Amino acid sequence: MHVLSDKNNLATETLERAPVGILLMREGRVAWINASMAGILGGSTASYLGLDRDQAIPLGLAVLFGEAERVGLVRAGGEIRLRRRMARLADGSEAHYFEDITECSRLERERDYYQELSMSLDTKDLETGLPNRNSILQTLEEQVSRSRRYGNPLSLIRLELHPPPQGSALTLKTIAQELNAGLRWADYIGRLDTEVLLLILPETPLVDAESLATKLGDDRVAVAKSEGWSVRCTVVDWQGDDTRRLLQRLETDSPFD
Repeated sequence: MHVLSDKNNLATETLERAPVGILLMREGRVAWINASMAGILGGSTASYLGLDRDQAIPLGLAVLFGEAERVGLVRAGGEIRLRRRMARLADGSEAHYFEDITECSRLERERDYYQELSMSLDTKDLETGLPNRNSILQTLEEQVSRSRRYGNPLSLIRLELHPPPQGSALTLKTIAQELNAGLRWADYIGRLDTEVLLLILPETPLVDAESLATKLGDDRVAVAKSEGWSVRCTVVDWQGDDTRRLLQRLETDSPFD
């Protein structure tokens, strides 16, 4: 019996010193809590014994009584993020194991922030090699400002390209490169959306933009159509619009044939 008692004491000490917080729930109440968990929550182990969900609400600890894998707590030292693992025991009790992932969560948020920042600073669309949305919109903003300042004409062509349902050997990259090869040195082309290319034509009135659209349609877009691609072309010119309004007109105007 003495040996058995020593083993029980050793097991209890092991759980007390475990690097994860442990709560034993029985009939909706905290039946036992180890020192690590009490340290995470702030307070003594005795102060949490017998605690139920209703009593936990004003303490900001109600999330401990759920089953969510990730929980957040606000304590005196700030926000704490925990990852829960739960085990149902033979007597109907529940053992909840909580790992403090506050620092990991902070690093994840930083990683996501810098990934988004990197994407916003990147200027090239990886699939087509064209300027990406951020880059082509920045170019459009610059050209709209230039037209507003000097009164120069400016036109846009929007090409919406949908591949055939059965697939096609012709890729969006090939189409984009062919279109780019047909533009003047002063023109710009970029990927505005997943299946939308935007062509910016500085110093170009509407009639000339429509002529270019016709030429591109005959020389290059026709190839895509012959491969089963669905193509919608819209042409507009700048009429004193800001960039947002100009893009709205480009999306809602009737397609150009």
